[in-house]
Amino acid sequence: MATVTVLSRSGMKAEPPRPGVVVISISDPGDPLALDGWDTVYRFEFDDCEDREAILAHTTKRRDGSFGKMVAFTEAMACEIMKILAEHPWQDIIVHCNAGVSRSVAVGRFINEETGRKLRLLGNCWSDENANGLVLRLLHRQVWLAAELAIE
Repeated sequence: MATVTVLSRSGMKAEPPRPGVVVISISDPGDPLALDGWDTVYRFEFDDCEDREAILAHTTKRRDGSFGKMVAFTEAMACEIMKILAEHPWQDIIVHCNAGVSRSVAVGRFINEETGRKLRLLGNCWSDENANGLVLRLLHRQVWLAAELAIE
């Protein structure tokens, strides 16, 4: 059975590259993780916030000390994740974000629910209860939109 594994940034750094494994790398804007040696890496950059309006109205301090507008998870990103799942229906997937608690857990939980892959939460996360609500809502919305299109 294929798995979806959720890791923190530090956990991902320690993970040895494995052939055939798909990586969904989530980072804060402007701070992607170098992932040399992995065959298939998809990158997403957005802030860990669940309130879209708050994201658009605020700035945040970045890892490098600079300040920038917050970036929301978008429907386009959710659509891209759906495409990834369609392109890689049987592969194991690793999803990571900075802490491995909210953004990556939401994506991992969604993949588990939609594909039946076994969910493995490693590192900082012991439960999928902290999954980012905005990420989950937009991913589920893509499923509903696809179902509506199939009915028409």
